[in-house]
Amino acid sequence: RTLAFSARVGKRYDIYFQRLGDRSPRRLTNSAGHDWSPTYSPSGDRIAFASSRTPNVRQPGVAQIWMMHANGSAQEHVANGVGGTVTQVDWSPLLPASR
Repeated sequence: RTLAFSARVGKRYDIYFQRLGDRSPRRLTNSAGHDWSPTYSPSGDRIAFASSRTPNVRQPGVAQIWMMHANGSAQEHVANGVGGTVTQVDWSPLLPASR
């Protein structure tokens, strides 16, 4: 069992991972922006999170949704926030396709 959380070390927030019972967390993100609101996918193999890093220089500072493998690898931009600030990211259950 593991926890994913954001913590401020220095001037920015990053995403950390810690196994229950361990004493030391491991940093998963280390971007120039802030990373926060991590949430595990239902299968536990991915983490979605909010970030102020910028994949598109035309939108600096706009909060976005990112995803990565649970070990911190393969970080990818998924979507831009609406109007600027993303405060929380969460997975929803798989809904049936509309007819």
